[in-house]
This record gives sequence, structure tokens and C-alpha cells, in this order.
Amino acid sequence: MNTTIHCDIFDIFIPYTPAGLGHRDNHILGKYGEDWKAAKEAGNNYLWTLIQGDGDELYVVSNLHFVNSLGFIVTRKPHNGAFLQFRWTHKEHCLTPAGRARRIKQVLADVARQAA
Repeated sequence: MNTTIHCDIFDIFIPYTPAGLGHRDNHILGKYGEDWKAAKEAGNNYLWTLIQGDGDELYVVSNLHFVNSLGFIVTRKPHNGAFLQFRWTHKEHCLTPAGRARRIKQVLADVARQAA
């Protein structure tokens, strides 16, 4: 999927902070030290990168990226190498329930297709 998805469905991948790292806002890991070590240990299929786009826009993209990266997020469910891009905003639930369900179905189909 090469389109940008609103971040209010990113939670389907179940982001978490790996054990031993303590509290992290939005489960965002830093790029150095113990955070970096935990991100690498999670494996690329469970790793996402928070990047800065044009202006002040932020995105969470699947896989490991270094250009414009601000940190990393580890999830319990894999993305299976599918290229997914979520626009990160501070607004929650901007999609209607029907729109959210439709987008979740599309994202999961992309992930399943990549795994096949």
C-alpha cells in the first residue's frame, strides 16, 4: 500500500515498549543505546520508524529507516515487509467507525498478501 493511512488504526499492530526500558511516550524508542539495541532485537518485521516529513508532519513507516528518523516503535504484530505509512497526529479517532473498519480490512489484506 503506497497511500498514507491515518494513525488511529496503527494500534492494530499493538505497539509496546520492550521490557526493561521503562515508560516511553507512545512507545517511541530513541536511536541510541539500550533503545537502539531493543529496536534491533525486535526484528525488522516488528519495527517501525517515526520520521519527519515536509514541514511539521510526522509519519510512522514500516521497517527501519535512517533518513529523517526521529525514533522507532516496536509492535507485537508483524507488518510482513509491507510498505505502510501512517500519518501521525495528536487527534484520535478521526475516522468514522465504518471508515476505520474499512481501512483496517485494507491494511490487514496488504500485510497478508505480503506474507504469502
